[in-house]
Amino acid sequence: MYLRLLLKTIALPPGPGLILIAFGLFLLKRSPRIAKLCLFGGFIFLWVCSLPLVASLLSSWNQQIPALTIEQAITQAQNNPNQAIVILGGGRNHEAPEYAGEDTVNKGTLLRLRYGAYLAQSTQLPILVTGGLWGTDTISEAELMRNALEQSFGLSPKWLETKSRTTWENAQFTQEILSKENITDIILVTEASHIKRATEVFEYFGFTVLPAATGYKTHKFDKLLRLIDWIPSAVAFYEVYVNLHELYGRAWYRLQQ
Repeated sequence: MYLRLLLKTIALPPGPGLILIAFGLFLLKRSPRIAKLCLFGGFIFLWVCSLPLVASLLSSWNQQIPALTIEQAITQAQNNPNQAIVILGGGRNHEAPEYAGEDTVNKGTLLRLRYGAYLAQSTQLPILVTGGLWGTDTISEAELMRNALEQSFGLSPKWLETKSRTTWENAQFTQEILSKENITDIILVTEASHIKRATEVFEYFGFTVLPAATGYKTHKFDKLLRLIDWIPSAVAFYEVYVNLHELYGRAWYRLQQ
């Protein structure tokens, strides 16, 4: 787990840029020419990663799976009632003061739960929520998701998968649960930036997947030549990080297959 976190820190922004800058500072007196190239390269990397233009291009690349219509979901359920809606966890808020210091789902997970609840209410299909424990957590993400579904949407998931820590494990442990119910067809709910990687992994574990993404980012490429699209933005930087994480993750999982 910690090795994976270290590799992510090195490979994803701002890691490569900071490493180049640190290397440049280290070489400043020993090899000024190489040092200047490293410093310049580090600055350019961080600047590029913070551009709204780059964030938009990467988001559009990751969001190639179109949004599911409610008509498609209902037709899917009518054609095969023996299937499930699988909602992937997206993180938690630790010791939320507004919830008496208890852990609760974060906004990414809540976004997925809201859409999963909407699909469940429309199709009458059962729900599986998936997400495990990290570090010193004492309650799984799946249990937090169940609590949010019951309290905020009046729905109870039929199955809880409480061991997974990655998308790969989400699929692996979900397969172990649903295979006992002879369920291989699922409606898979996650965010639009994550849906391609999640779909590929669940299909690898034998599922027939109907992708159901939420949280799409809309981009108008006819307006991307505006000056503001070349001005660094913290929001854009985070969006670049998320999308590069997905691209790297897809490449890593393909190496494992």
